[in-house]
This record gives sequence, C-alpha cells and structure tokens, in this order.
Amino acid sequence: MGELRWVDDLANREGVPHAMSAQAWLDREDLATLCRLMARIHW
Repeated sequence: MGELRWVDDLANREGVPHAMSAQAWLDREDLATLCRLMARIHW
C-alpha cells in the first residue's frame, strides 16, 4: 500500500481525483505519465 499512498500524494498535489490515480496505478498504463509528473515535482 505504500506505492498507492505515494500515488495518492502525487495525485493530491496535481489535483487528480483519487479514483483516477488509483486506476492509473493499478492499470500501469499511465505509470509513465505519473513518473513524468514525479520528475517535474521532485527534480
């Protein structure tokens, strides 16, 4: 659940609905998008 919490935190910062972030994590289709968002936030 740590990974899902990370996704939720990222989604909250980006203003993405929880269900959308959870679906992206579970499907992994949008994982690259999440990684790009993370890169923009953290680097």
